[in-house]
Amino acid sequence: FWKSLASITRINNVRSENFVFEFSGMVAVQLSMFLFAVSLRQLVYYISLAVACQQLFYFSFSRISVVFRQPE
Repeated sequence: FWKSLASITRINNVRSENFVFEFSGMVAVQLSMFLFAVSLRQLVYYISLAVACQQLFYFSFSRISVVFRQPE
């Protein structure tokens, strides 16, 4: 009786430890996916801002070159 009770308790402990490990693993995966999504969104914002600044830069230089070429 005591041996069977000890083995059942040991099995239950192992199961609960596995559950805790799986739960912490799931939380880690969810957290990493959340951080990846946030960093990806920041990267998209940064790229769109850089493209907008680049277009503005090109546009301003094309206007300056037109202004410089006008007197000829």
